[in-house]
Amino acid sequence: MYASTFGYDDMDLMDRVIFILGYVEYTQLNTPKEVVLNEMVELAKRYGDESSPKLINGIGHKIFEGLEKESA
Repeated sequence: MYASTFGYDDMDLMDRVIFILGYVEYTQLNTPKEVVLNEMVELAKRYGDESSPKLINGIGHKIFEGLEKESA
């Protein structure tokens, strides 16, 4: 839905975990999306591979935009 060239199951395990953590923090703890995205990118830099930060940032923005539209 958010990535056109691959699916969630094709992602690296660490990237999937980062998305889940960000989703939970945003939806359950009501942390501002900018803070959550920044934390997600920092985790990707530290624990992901070279392409993880860019992937997390790009898809993360799309996910949070979709969540904001759903809640509006």
